[in-house]
Amino acid sequence: MGSSYKSIYAELGASEKVQQLHQQALNDRNQLKLGYLNEAFASYSKPKETKDQNPEQPQDIKAYKKLAENNPHFAHYYKAALLLYHEKLDAAVVEARGDDALREAFQLALTSLISKKIIKNDKEKMEAVITSLVDKAKEIGAKNYATTNDWHIGLADLIVAQGGSKKVREQRLKAENEINRTMQNALTALEPYARYGTERIDYNIAKVIECACKQYEDLNPNPNVKRQGDLKAIRGIIKKHQDTQSSPDDVVKEIANYFLSENFSRGFSSRFEDLIKKAIKEYAVRHHKTGNDIRTLQTKTWSDSTLDKEPRKLVLAVHGLQDSVNTFNVVANQYVRKGYKVISYDQSGAAFDESRGKEDLNIKQMQFDFYSMLEKAYRDPNVDEIVLLGHSLGGAVIANALNTIHELNENPPEGIAKNKIKKIQLVAPAVMKNPLLQIIGNIPTLYRNPSDKDEHAQLVGQRGIRREGGASALSSLGDFITFVANAFKNLSRFFKKEDVDKLIPIEVHYSENDGLVNKSNFEELAAIQRSPKTESKAKIFKNPEGQHHLHTAPSSTLVEGVEELPDIDDQQSSLKL
Repeated sequence: MGSSYKSIYAELGASEKVQQLHQQALNDRNQLKLGYLNEAFASYSKPKETKDQNPEQPQDIKAYKKLAENNPHFAHYYKAALLLYHEKLDAAVVEARGDDALREAFQLALTSLISKKIIKNDKEKMEAVITSLVDKAKEIGAKNYATTNDWHIGLADLIVAQGGSKKVREQRLKAENEINRTMQNALTALEPYARYGTERIDYNIAKVIECACKQYEDLNPNPNVKRQGDLKAIRGIIKKHQDTQSSPDDVVKEIANYFLSENFSRGFSSRFEDLIKKAIKEYAVRHHKTGNDIRTLQTKTWSDSTLDKEPRKLVLAVHGLQDSVNTFNVVANQYVRKGYKVISYDQSGAAFDESRGKEDLNIKQMQFDFYSMLEKAYRDPNVDEIVLLGHSLGGAVIANALNTIHELNENPPEGIAKNKIKKIQLVAPAVMKNPLLQIIGNIPTLYRNPSDKDEHAQLVGQRGIRREGGASALSSLGDFITFVANAFKNLSRFFKKEDVDKLIPIEVHYSENDGLVNKSNFEELAAIQRSPKTESKAKIFKNPEGQHHLHTAPSSTLVEGVEELPDIDDQQSSLKL
């Protein structure tokens, strides 16, 4: 977003006519959108020093879009008008949500303060505290959110620092300042569409071993006949376990006996056997710690509560290393305005995940969580279309699962429609041809907690979320290197395919200025495309601006692409406003 764009946005936003548009009722979205575009054109058409003649004023939204595509100067006015229009939509939804928007903001702020050990996690008091904060916010009014400095009063009993010594008083003062800052940040930009929640996924022995089988198939899309037999045998053991409800120990013993039998085709090395054994070991360790077969994921869902109909189109978004669900705020809001619901979850060990600060980030767990969330989304009878969106390491998680994704799309569970997954979007994905060479300079970043200078920290810190110490960023640098290298291989296979009829369309968006994932990886992917048919299904978008988090900018190729989708009114959805 260049300076010209910012100045135009500021100029338009301050104009009297745009202020009037901000006050209009949200009865006809298309007409309102046209009003903002008309004001942008009027500003663009003001007398200039140049001799160029102004074009004829467009009469509809499509004509304005075409003018912006053909006129780079007007394109800045067009983008500014759309941003102002989106702000109007968001403000209307926030107003319609009423107390719900405030409750979500306070819940996130309190969770952040708990994670930083500023306040205690007293679950019995939390609901009353949130209600009290909502009442206070309504009393002081939105204009005073950012200047109110006594939010800490309602949390006095929860502040960790208690006592009368000078040191404790200093700690308490710092805590009060942090509470006020966190509350101000949370309330300055109330989120129109987001709500925070949890998603429970099964983590039983059968699911864990099935996940390991899928991981093997993703690494080896065309296993030989013998290995196909091994996969069938292991899955047969799982099925028998589920039918007879035998104990996990019985399953493990039967699998161990199979690996010792003549039926198992052990080669020079057995990646398949290793994956199964590691999965069983990790399950045993986790089950010993937690004592249950349920894993709870922290989620963020974006949807428009003012619509009469629940969206039947879903975006499943997977964030990157040392990041959080909040990385998708800009593009998620844009998708919601187009009639989608978006759901993301905190990956293993990140942000508010249950294992954060207790154990290392676990790539195998990341894959398990993704498989589980994808299966849930696909089985949902209220979802007709799915878009998979991954950023950075989240993009690598999706790239490593391309075989499973296509298998699910072509051969879904009985009674569920085929081809629900319509598109895959990878943003600055951590896919690397020679990862060791590229990562070596970033090893300090991988192993330390993010600092204020780290781009990841700046983004995550927008909402006051920090990853505490206690666990290294990666359980194994070797696992990470193998993971991102395999992701590149999987994408390469995709870009080389000649038979593209059954391939899910995929987009790769990257920035030339990315300091974490070298652009050479994406240039090589573009170079290996085999045919025009492949190009129709696999597309690469280069962003001259932005860095690793390029998708957070309204001018990114990803966000602009979403803007081109039909508006909600075009799809004849009615509003409850």
